[in-house]
Amino acid sequence: MAINNDEVKRRLKVLLNDAHLVNEYVRQFGPLIEMKNIKALKENQTLDGSKPATSEEDPVFEVEARCPVCNKEEIIGYELYAKSQQILPNKFLVPTYLGAQRYFSVDYTLLAVTVCPSCLFASPDRKDFNRKTVVGVGDAKSQIPGNVLLALLEQTGERKALLENVTDYENHFSRPRFEDAAIDSYRLVMARARVELRYEQPYALFKLGAAALRIAKIMKDSHRDNLELLREALGILRMLSENPTAFRRDRDAGHLFGSSAFIKIRRSQKSQFIHRRLQQFPCGAPGRDAH
Repeated sequence: MAINNDEVKRRLKVLLNDAHLVNEYVRQFGPLIEMKNIKALKENQTLDGSKPATSEEDPVFEVEARCPVCNKEEIIGYELYAKSQQILPNKFLVPTYLGAQRYFSVDYTLLAVTVCPSCLFASPDRKDFNRKTVVGVGDAKSQIPGNVLLALLEQTGERKALLENVTDYENHFSRPRFEDAAIDSYRLVMARARVELRYEQPYALFKLGAAALRIAKIMKDSHRDNLELLREALGILRMLSENPTAFRRDRDAGHLFGSSAFIKIRRSQKSQFIHRRLQQFPCGAPGRDAH
């Protein structure tokens, strides 16, 4: 029987009555609830009961934003403290994270996307949301143009249809965020990027492909078949190669998709076809500099 991650979080919140302890439980024991683990975690709390006794600190902190599509306020997003993680790209050129200084390691890829629990607008870029200015006076407006925001508002129902089996969006995307919720968050990013693509927004193809590669990475880490997502990234590569204007604008993205997706998919039965496709790409074969 499949584990209902949203139900796991709900039960842990009831049993532990502390959001930090819920995060710590999942970090240590995963989504399987066992009372011996609950007891062990509670016994390891500090005297004030606020957090587990550990020499490492949480590198993630919460930030609030307002949705530029539906105007919902107090949307929770997650960011990393500066220099709390060593960040290295993996073979898909998706960052991997290793705790630095006094902080423990966290897979921030799972948390990077902020999702509005009302209309499901989603983005890993804080500048896409309305938010407080650095000095805390007034709001900094979303960088997304008004016509795109209007189109996104009109497609709220389509985004919700992508998550037809989810009813409590806020709980689904809260921390701890499990792999299924993280995949859903990037699917919503891709839905937004497709709208931006229709309006010829800069870097829309980059956003689309980067989200596909992140889903592929999460699927690989959770031992699922990710070949279809890598093929989708190659489809985006083809769109870049066939659209000179988009290619010039997203040249770095094109080279990224060409080199990273090739590493995995060249091992498939269609490797010869893919190799020919990459040779046609303006960046040249993987490993060559794009000039």
